[in-house]
Amino acid sequence: MGTSNNGSYDDDKEEESRGQKGKSFRGGKKKQRDKWYGYDNKDFQRWWHREGKEQFGGRDIDDAQQAKEAYEYWESIGKPTIK
Repeated sequence: MGTSNNGSYDDDKEEESRGQKGKSFRGGKKKQRDKWYGYDNKDFQRWWHREGKEQFGGRDIDDAQQAKEAYEYWESIGKPTIK
């Protein structure tokens, strides 16, 4: 691990060892890995994992803009509650 926070070689190597977000298992609990960018509604999160993720390309939410788009889409379809 690098001692500085300036994007050193060691920092890049650490990122590789964890795997890429949404493409490989990175360890830890799902709650620890997922970033919701402020969209913390549990019904939305459940919908995302069970249906929405596939509709948006099958990957995890990459940034705040994608989170906003997914949340707005979820609202537009009536905020379905998924069991």
